Amino acid sequence: MAEGTSGKLRRRVKSETGSLQSEEKSDEEFKYEDSQNKVQDPSFNKEQRKKWLVGSYWLTRIVFIRALGSIYFVAFLIALHQNKQLIGTKGLLPANLFLQRVRENVLKHSGSTSYLNLLDTVPTLLWWVPNDYLDSALDCMAYIGLSLSAILVIAGSGNVIIFASLWTLYHSISNVGQRWYSFGWESQLLEMGFLAMLMSPVLSLKQYPRHTPTSLVIVWGNRWLIFRIMIGAGLIKIRGDSCW
Repeated sequence: MAEGTSGKLRRRVKSETGSLQSEEKSDEEFKYEDSQNKVQDPSFNKEQRKKWLVGSYWLTRIVFIRALGSIYFVAFLIALHQNKQLIGTKGLLPANLFLQRVRENVLKHSGSTSYLNLLDTVPTLLWWVPNDYLDSALDCMAYIGLSLSAILVIAGSGNVIIFASLWTLYHSISNVGQRWYSFGWESQLLEMGFLAMLMSPVLSLKQYPRHTPTSLVIVWGNRWLIFRIMIGAGLIKIRGDSCW
């Protein structure tokens, strides 16, 4: 048992004769001894190699998170500079008019414009934003997205809260983006961001979270996404479209 006494730790240890003895050492001494014991223990080193090195995805995980954070950063930077001109209240395709048409359609078909019905039709946070504050809300969402994605790039790690926030913000924008957000890369970014959320710890921002190793389900999920992107890019060129 260890307890702090004026910068020292008192630990009860068992001697070779089986009797309990007390020794007093500093924190640094205990940490050094523990590290030396681990280095000298062959079974520890073997298990560590198996867990952290052989067949692991820790380095790939860091590169993947930083790359995804960079893509999110560019996406939200574009949103900051273009969204008011494209989907703002005075934009080419105002999002408030789009949401108004959706509300009328929901009322016509379901007889109710509850938030549950509206979110089921077009999931976006902008349902709670008054029309007069639409432009400010678009800028605010972009700034928050830039800040969170910058954390991913700098730290090389992320957690469920950050990835879920980024996914929700970008999903909210793309669902009201109409033709400006109707290309394939928006859905691909959202799918990859969702997979990243599932492979991350809930709160920790450590690059090597011990309790959340990269799952093979997430690895194969990303491989399946890449396969679909590549096969889709090939199929669209051989389907006979005149543009190709």
